[in-house]
Amino acid sequence: GAIFLLMSLLFGKKFEMLELTLFGLQKIFDAFGPGAMTFMIPAEIFPTVVRASCHGASAAAGKLGSFAGLLLLPPVQEAIGLRALMAV
Repeated sequence: GAIFLLMSLLFGKKFEMLELTLFGLQKIFDAFGPGAMTFMIPAEIFPTVVRASCHGASAAAGKLGSFAGLLLLPPVQEAIGLRALMAV
């Protein structure tokens, strides 16, 4: 979260290489943490007999959230502006 906040504060201020480096760091940390947990947590929390179905439902919910985000992004950007949107 801190990296995204820093990126939003630097947005449009001629620090392209720093922003690119921060984005790269964020992607690295994402791969080590939440990215791996997407597959590890369902294996631990769902009973074996329904694990595949529940993992599928979880994946579908994530895709639905992604779709909702893409659908809501333009009106929110129009309402609060790009700089504020990047800070959110």
